[in-house]
Amino acid sequence: MAKKDKADKDRGEKKKGKKKEPPASGVLSGTVTQVARALRTRLSHGLAESGLYPGQDGVVQLLAQDDGQTPGALAHQLGVKAPTMTRTIGRMEAQGFVMRRTDDRDGRLTKVYLTDEGRGSVARIAQATAACEAHALQGLSGKDVKILVKLLAWNDLVAIGLMNGIARAGLIPGQDISVTGYDDLEEASIATPSLTTVWNGQAEVGRLAARALLDKLAGSHEPDGIHLIKPEMRIRQSTGPIRR
Repeated sequence: MAKKDKADKDRGEKKKGKKKEPPASGVLSGTVTQVARALRTRLSHGLAESGLYPGQDGVVQLLAQDDGQTPGALAHQLGVKAPTMTRTIGRMEAQGFVMRRTDDRDGRLTKVYLTDEGRGSVARIAQATAACEAHALQGLSGKDVKILVKLLAWNDLVAIGLMNGIARAGLIPGQDISVTGYDDLEEASIATPSLTTVWNGQAEVGRLAARALLDKLAGSHEPDGIHLIKPEMRIRQSTGPIRR
């Protein structure tokens, strides 16, 4: 019996001393992409019953909040290129969901408005979204859902605080639970473990804003343009494959 205990102890020490491999690069982004694609496909089926195509629901929801927007403003908010938005609006106009008309105060502008059919689709979009979410959360308890929402930290400071809480609970961030942030602050790279996050180009946003302001003060009459800054995923140690 003593020999068995010693053998078990030796195996335990070897297992404990075994160095864990770092998480593979791209695990988080690949998983999130797959989940997002699956949810979008599911939602598309629900929207099809209302005659809507993927992407059109976002246009309807934006106009429901603030009706009468330019195609450029809609494209900027949805993160798509202007030609794509022009085609989408043309298709939705043919379907009867939106209409375009010249702005009353500035005849150079064309704005997009919801039709009665478009306004009627708002509730159907909400129903399809709720059904999609209910399907995605099947098998999860209310507590599980709350934890999931908390783990989708909305910035680096919250994510770092979350990692500290996970560690206090006896778990290891990046191995037992993956955590991601947003902002790519300096603290993200020196946290323990280093935080996976999204760089959002804050410095570039500030530079462009300052340049636009200086141009206005200098008397420039150039129309305001739309500048899209592509975010970048920074994969670090706080994310990885789930331990079994």
